[in-house]
Amino acid sequence: MVFLRKFNTFIEKNNLLDLNKNLLVAVSGGIDSVVLLDILIRAGYKCSIAHCNFHLRGNDSDQDENFVKRLAKKYDIPIFIEHFDTTKKAMSEKISIEMAARNLRYKWFEEVVQTHNFQAIAIAHHKNDSAETVLLNLARGTGLRGLTGINARRKNIVRPMLCFDRSEVELYAQMHKLNFCIDHTNTDTTFHRNRVRHNILPEFQKINKNFVSQIETFSQIIGEYNAFFDKEIKKYVSKIADFKPNDTEIDIPLLQQSGFAKIILFEITQRLNLPTSLFKEIYRLTESQSGKKIVCRDVNIIKNRDKLLILNNIPKHEQTYKITRQLDNIDQPIPLRFQVIDIQHLKSIKCDKKMALLDYDRLTFPLTIRTWQYGDRFKPLGVKGFKKLSDFFINQKVDIASKHNTFILLEGNNQIVWVINHRIDERFSITDATKKVLKINTI
Repeated sequence: MVFLRKFNTFIEKNNLLDLNKNLLVAVSGGIDSVVLLDILIRAGYKCSIAHCNFHLRGNDSDQDENFVKRLAKKYDIPIFIEHFDTTKKAMSEKISIEMAARNLRYKWFEEVVQTHNFQAIAIAHHKNDSAETVLLNLARGTGLRGLTGINARRKNIVRPMLCFDRSEVELYAQMHKLNFCIDHTNTDTTFHRNRVRHNILPEFQKINKNFVSQIETFSQIIGEYNAFFDKEIKKYVSKIADFKPNDTEIDIPLLQQSGFAKIILFEITQRLNLPTSLFKEIYRLTESQSGKKIVCRDVNIIKNRDKLLILNNIPKHEQTYKITRQLDNIDQPIPLRFQVIDIQHLKSIKCDKKMALLDYDRLTFPLTIRTWQYGDRFKPLGVKGFKKLSDFFINQKVDIASKHNTFILLEGNNQIVWVINHRIDERFSITDATKKVLKINTI
């Protein structure tokens, strides 16, 4: 049979599946997933069904579930069913219903695959779905990656029907007299994908009846370009950008000297999941005066001298940690290692900015770690009198990124003991009267 031969060839070419291992198949009850299940079983795969009830279409959702249960009985195969409150998920995370349903199903698929040791989860995407994805991504401005369409494999997800277009799927269902459910929301063009499917893609097909196949060829070529591009661009990005957990620092002179400034900066912003719509504004920031910034969601993008800083906001109230007299080592919010030593052992220790040597007996416990705040004052070792931390940072030429990630250690009377990785407070420094030393290291 032509369909089966084409199907098996695609699976073998892309190394998607093993006939000897169990496979989970996502079945909604629609024509695509029903065809996928049937052709997999005819090809000899050991299948189980995974069905999601998103409760978005009233009784229709329950009827789809019952239909899929009958399919499992027809083929005499196991079935897994999960119910989701999709609307609640979308509202709580402030995302679209489409995105909420997608996130819920893929998370659950992964759990079932791992728990029951399936080789993969098979999804019924075909060539038309991939073409729609390319057009959607083109509209969203996702760059080269978005123009590669849908991949045949992504981790535990396989799409063995990408060798067929929609007309072939419909012909297969007709030839084998397969029953399936019709989801009337698929005609609702308020959803972006449906708008592309029913309004936009057909217009391209009027110009070129082989448009879906042309998009497939185009996506494959773009995929090869993208692989080459990734390899080359990483060389530049690694030199120009310094990625850290809560901030990224971009060297503007190196960026401008690269000859590919816009491409490299676009790649960096995509890695950081910044909106494509902001890219022109971010690029203009590299040419603006120091101190200019853009605020996007929970991210600050700041021009600081010859650096572009992309900083994640850290909620202040989440950054307070207590340290008792037991002095247990901690890893959050910053890794600290504690040790109490006798003063006579001090000579063998070489101190640096990542270490604090404090008079243990002057400290009142518990100690507290928190982010610094405007108005904080301390008495820097080696400096006369008290200084505001903000002024201390200016005098020490501490850049914005470093200030953003600076924590302070306070003793029990709420006095600053150490501006971590910068300077200790003179009031808690070692003197001739010191007997015990608290040694603190950051790593």
